[in-house]
Amino acid sequence: MTKATMDNFLKNGKGLLLAYDQGFEHGPSTDFNEKNIDPNYVLDIAVKGQFTGVVLHKGIAEKYYNSKIPLIIKLNGKTSLPKGEPISSQVCSVEEAISLGAKGVGYTIYLGSANENIMLQEFGEIQENQVLRRPDKFQMGCKSSWPRESLHVRWPKGSD
Repeated sequence: MTKATMDNFLKNGKGLLLAYDQGFEHGPSTDFNEKNIDPNYVLDIAVKGQFTGVVLHKGIAEKYYNSKIPLIIKLNGKTSLPKGEPISSQVCSVEEAISLGAKGVGYTIYLGSANENIMLQEFGEIQENQVLRRPDKFQMGCKSSWPRESLHVRWPKGSD
């Protein structure tokens, strides 16, 4: 595996990621149809559309990832089936992500949720115990959203 930097996801200093983890967390919805529920179709769009990376959950990556575009594995997830305050728990380790060919990992925290402290603690433990021990291989980003706003944070190699 090559050294992990944000350069893995940039072309000419710019990046465009195709996130295909949303259906798992927010579906089922009317946003999905016969074509875009097919991971092969979505990965083909990512390649043909010259995206600089794709974000997948572990199970989709295990079955469909084709190494034609840099991969970010989403380490945690939830479904929309239970009602109430969201909590997105870890479902994949950094080691598993590396073994699937990921060049980066992501983690979602629902800020403002009654469960935000649980997710923040888990995120910190993942970063400390799994990511920081592999600085030659990995960077970790966090996507925070609740209820509909997003904040993207990344910790480049060498930052505190």
